[in-house]
Amino acid sequence: MSSNDQLQSSIIPLSIPTYNSPNIPAYLPYFTSNFPGGFKIYLTLNLGNLLL
Repeated sequence: MSSNDQLQSSIIPLSIPTYNSPNIPAYLPYFTSNFPGGFKIYLTLNLGNLLL
């Protein structure tokens, strides 16, 4: 899952402090504005982490 690691490494500066916090909506504008399909990427990583 090297591709997943690359995605996480690019998101680390913003996601580490509150990766699973309830404040997710505050982060969505960042992902949607800075990553094409960032919303999907964030949901994939977040849901994947919750499922794991």
